[in-house]
Amino acid sequence: MQTGSENACEISSRYSSDSQGIMVRLRKDSLYRKKLVLTLAVFWTYVILGWVILQIGTALPDLQVLISIDLETASWIFSTWSIGYMGGSLVCGVLYDKINRLFLMFVCASGTSVCSFCLPQFKSFTVIIVFRALTGIFCGGLDTGANTIIPSTWGSDAGPAMQALYLCYSIGGIVSPLATEPFMSPKQNKESAENDDLNIYRNNYTTFSKTDIFEQNDVNSTYSKNFSEQAQIINATSDQFNMSTDSMYNGNIDKAFVLTSGLVLSSAIPFLVMLIIGGYDHTITSLASSTDNTHEESDPLQEKPDVINLKERLTNKIKGKRKILVLAFVAGINLVYSATEDSLGDFLVTFSLHYLEWENSSSVTLVSLYWVISCIGGLGGVFLAKTFRPAKLLLISHLLWIASFLVALLASLYRIDIMLWIFISGSGLFMTLIIPAIISWTEENVSHITGRISSLFMIATGCGIAANPMFIGYMMGQYTYVSFLYILFFESILCFGFYILAVVSRYVRNSDDRDVKLEIVKSETADRSQKRE
Repeated sequence: MQTGSENACEISSRYSSDSQGIMVRLRKDSLYRKKLVLTLAVFWTYVILGWVILQIGTALPDLQVLISIDLETASWIFSTWSIGYMGGSLVCGVLYDKINRLFLMFVCASGTSVCSFCLPQFKSFTVIIVFRALTGIFCGGLDTGANTIIPSTWGSDAGPAMQALYLCYSIGGIVSPLATEPFMSPKQNKESAENDDLNIYRNNYTTFSKTDIFEQNDVNSTYSKNFSEQAQIINATSDQFNMSTDSMYNGNIDKAFVLTSGLVLSSAIPFLVMLIIGGYDHTITSLASSTDNTHEESDPLQEKPDVINLKERLTNKIKGKRKILVLAFVAGINLVYSATEDSLGDFLVTFSLHYLEWENSSSVTLVSLYWVISCIGGLGGVFLAKTFRPAKLLLISHLLWIASFLVALLASLYRIDIMLWIFISGSGLFMTLIIPAIISWTEENVSHITGRISSLFMIATGCGIAANPMFIGYMMGQYTYVSFLYILFFESILCFGFYILAVVSRYVRNSDDRDVKLEIVKSETADRSQKRE
């Protein structure tokens, strides 16, 4: 018992000294303060990014009514966003290595704000699709920027910061559905409006069918009279159908998007301020890859690496075809994971309303609960990243994720609501750990995360979330709504398969890596011999 208390005291004193050390650095180290300010700005942007991306899934039933489209057609709202996201990731991934990153973050955040404001103001499906594609371009730029700035700012210590980054995304996912739900039209009103519209059509059709166009007594006059009546009926029906969208919809979903626009704009302001103040441009956030003192001084936000750690990182890297293969598998993980996570947020409300026959409030609460659990998982991931190596964390997370989806699928088939609440929301506890862990694993064992590599991951993400909504929308519309969970369960297994392939490919050694290590050993031996002389 005494030993346990002594250990507790040691741990407490260690955490106390760590916190005191951080406070001392904040007071005395201006460069550390700049790193922290930049990181907090990126964190807030990621909160808003989660808000923007998750809002559209919650608002989907209202948008369907607003522009009169079915679920299969509505899936294009997600797919066009994803296509734009890929384009934004590709372009910004190249630009982040060439021009000021803070300027790009400001432009992308401002563009997202404008698109969010304009999207619900138009009731044309084509115009909405255009704004969704533009939103995807700007969101792709924000995502690529965040995943580039954090690793390059903190280097090999970026693991906890990356977990915290995705924790911020989860916070946005929690709040967004809850903030959007009050602006949605009530479920019962939607259904009654649809029935009223159908009755209008039936009544008009019945009136038209009862009209006797050809009277036996006076063919010409009767034909002229009834033709006029027929035209009036058709015109009235057409007018009622043209006005049906306005009469059916009684929500205020446009106000939810206006709120989002203001929040996104608030995330752009810190980058504008840092641009005006100066000293935060992209040259300060680039990784110090040389031990030359002059180069280190030109990159003040990056911690100066000590020689031993630099040599360690060099021996852990791979190159050539094997590096490309491993990065391809890591991109595959990003593709499948992001497709699964985004589709879960996009279609969960629709699945709950139409298959489970839940109310709006219950459906939205399930989405928010999922992100609450994801937030808890992300918070735990910050500490788990210090305890477990990324490889072990990825293995555990994948297995528990697959188990959660399997139980949720069975629960949906047998309509066990309590199991759905537990395991759909509980899957977020494990899913949220995967992407930051795979980025940390790549940084440690494969290659430094440059703007181009980050862009590769973002493009893979965009490919997954572009194709998945169309496929899921088609399967849910043409077959059964429960195919939604079948697809997500299969994709969780596929993601785990990509991880296994990445690990196996990474640790199959070849001559190239041995040559790199041999050169380092030779240089160390030469240095020692020179010192002896």
